[in-house]
Amino acid sequence: MADKKTEIIRQMNHVSCLRKQAMRRWITDRDINRSQHMMLMHLDRAEGLPSQAEIARAMGVSEPAVATTLKKMQKAGLVVRNMCERDNRYNEIHITPKGKKIIEQSRHRFEEFDQEVLAGISDEDIRVLSEILGRVDANLERLKRDGRI
Repeated sequence: MADKKTEIIRQMNHVSCLRKQAMRRWITDRDINRSQHMMLMHLDRAEGLPSQAEIARAMGVSEPAVATTLKKMQKAGLVVRNMCERDNRYNEIHITPKGKKIIEQSRHRFEEFDQEVLAGISDEDIRVLSEILGRVDANLERLKRDGRI
């Protein structure tokens, strides 16, 4: 049984790597890098206008890394940073129309790609797989909380 469990983990890793590779290729064709894309998607999902420190915490990166990435994104026309009127120690980060276009294209492409990946798999199989992966995810989160990850 251990060999089968090892094979399942290998398969999950392989699927994840191939999906990342496909998404990375698509993202790179838009002249942005993966960290810029991840930050753009994070900003889109965020409630309100997160500070650079909040972005760093949420993404698990340093504040200087966020500042560098945002600077590159601003130069590329994906975001604008304006000094907060209430507190000039903070920058408000706004997504530009160019950035919003990339977000919409990304969502569309990722949904399309995921449909292609799951083609031929029944709704019941998807439900069961989702349930199982949810339990795997919960186990990983427990290991993380216990300091083992």
